[in-house]
Amino acid sequence: MVPYLQIIIRNHGYSLASIGMLLGLFETVGIVSPFILANSADQTGRPRLVLILIAALTAIFAIPLTLSGEPLIIILAISGVAFFFRPIWPIQDAMLIARIGSDLWHYTKLRASGTLGFICFSLLFQFSSLLDVTNNRSILTWIMIAITIYIGSLTLVKRDESIPRTSRSTFSWPFQRRKRKEVVFTKKLWIGIAVMAMNRMSMVAISSFFPLYVTEELQRGELVSVLMAIAAASELIFMLVGGRLLRGGVRPISLIAISSLGLCTRLLIYMVVPTLSGAIIGQLFHSVVYGLFHPAAIMFVNNNIAPERRSVGMALYTSVGVGLPTVIGSALGGYVVDLVGYRGLFGSYTIFALISLVMIFFFRSTIMTRATSQR
Repeated sequence: MVPYLQIIIRNHGYSLASIGMLLGLFETVGIVSPFILANSADQTGRPRLVLILIAALTAIFAIPLTLSGEPLIIILAISGVAFFFRPIWPIQDAMLIARIGSDLWHYTKLRASGTLGFICFSLLFQFSSLLDVTNNRSILTWIMIAITIYIGSLTLVKRDESIPRTSRSTFSWPFQRRKRKEVVFTKKLWIGIAVMAMNRMSMVAISSFFPLYVTEELQRGELVSVLMAIAAASELIFMLVGGRLLRGGVRPISLIAISSLGLCTRLLIYMVVPTLSGAIIGQLFHSVVYGLFHPAAIMFVNNNIAPERRSVGMALYTSVGVGLPTVIGSALGGYVVDLVGYRGLFGSYTIFALISLVMIFFFRSTIMTRATSQR
């Protein structure tokens, strides 16, 4: 859904600046809701049921988002979609890790299957007339189909009762401390989240504006799905590689540093080679930029949070490590494009990936230490 949000809003006739602000609103709401709903999953020990409910509510709010162009309805609908859609990933990741254990090789294999599904749908849309990206009703139809398939797959997952009660959180709110008053989130975890946030801030130039860049700058909007599939295919391969490297003892922060270097390269390619060939080459760098980054980020958080707070820890990554920089980057990105164009946007956003590398260097004595998970 997320890659098509800007297209849905654009189809309603909104300007680039307005799209940036609305995407910023989407991410702002998405910063808060993961903590609320993830904490509910930890408290009840029923992540599967929570996922089914919030997926259904996401579908309900997607209807006015796609069908109405009224500003107030758009604001309310995109807020509703964000509130229920954003918590899906941290709750799902926490549920998977709780059920399969901390071996990220098993996690990456499951996560890669989701990427494979994305590739299949992207190619299906590209080489058929099933999806018309200029028609929001067509987009809505496929949103509903995808959510129905997702909910159907959740019904095949073992019931939540299989999660031991001893693994359930007893905290009434996400930031409540234990009786012995130790911090909820360690210094190492906060520094790591900050590094991830700078990395994701650079990524905003791609995640929020690449489809519009291809459509408006390159005039090849019909290839958006193919370009997304190329990126996803490279991501799938390197996500499996990342899982193997992590299993072999490579530190998560090392893979995040490699991701930041790849992100700088990718953005500079878009800036220096503003052609379809440049776009294809840049998309191939998604392998390093996200394929290595995501399993490393998940493992870093999992290793530095108490097991019974796992969903809240994943929510911290989703909200502060991804959501907050996306809010800022999306809000600014629309104005940057209006001022200096897409090439200027790509070039200027490399600075944030460089900042993440500088932070890794200066805080290496803290974040390069071995896992410090609270037990």
